[in-house]
Amino acid sequence: MRRSLLPTLYSLLLPGLAAPCQAETRPDVGFIQTPEPVVRAMLEVADTAPGDRVLDLGSGDGRIPIMAAVEFGAEGRGIEIDGQLVKLSRQRAEAAGVGEAVQFEQGDLFEADLSGADIITLYLLPELNQRLKPSLLSLPSGTRIVSHEFDMGRWQADDYRAVNQRKIYFWRVPAAVAGEWRASRQGKEIKLRLEQNYQRVWGEAELDGLITDLRDVRLDGDTLRFRIRTEASQRVMRARFRHGRLIELQSAPPLSGFSPASQWKVAD
Repeated sequence: MRRSLLPTLYSLLLPGLAAPCQAETRPDVGFIQTPEPVVRAMLEVADTAPGDRVLDLGSGDGRIPIMAAVEFGAEGRGIEIDGQLVKLSRQRAEAAGVGEAVQFEQGDLFEADLSGADIITLYLLPELNQRLKPSLLSLPSGTRIVSHEFDMGRWQADDYRAVNQRKIYFWRVPAAVAGEWRASRQGKEIKLRLEQNYQRVWGEAELDGLITDLRDVRLDGDTLRFRIRTEASQRVMRARFRHGRLIELQSAPPLSGFSPASQWKVAD
């Protein structure tokens, strides 16, 4: 994360840093300013880093994408329905010296292409978050989502912060892992039977004829960690998923005959 004098310069160029609350289907909902510490905390909780692509949905006057570029070295993009705010955002980006790193588009956030974003930021009403949720969950696992003030209902946040009495919610899009998975090598086989509710996962493993419940299960994006008990010991396992496939299975201590190998999904 880059610091030095940039935040001071940024504050001078763009006073009153804020995050927008734009409801394209509710024109009576106005632009609401957000304190600078809250915007910075949103980017910090998402571990924003140089090269990350930050997309702000309902970007108002562009304050989140611009700060992402100025202070964190990220690329910024904003979608905003108000053409005057889009024009203002571009002017502010130029004034901050990040005109080439930040782009703003006039459009409906519900029709926007969300692909390619590493981080998506929101300051919308609860019903708008709910409308967006299916699109967010369809993004690649590990995509980071940050919402100011409002949550996602039953999709519980992975992290939560309160800054200046403002709420900040953070999620990583979870991989779809529910189903039966099998990994085998050199005549040895392990089966995982998983159930899932967003990032909450539970189930059982079968190894050498012994069936055991998974313990301390945690799904973080595309990586599932859990413990199992075998006849000899307890093992900490890590499974990685990509594009609907189990691509890696590791264990500590190692399972005899296992390393990243032939692994596939056999049933839903």
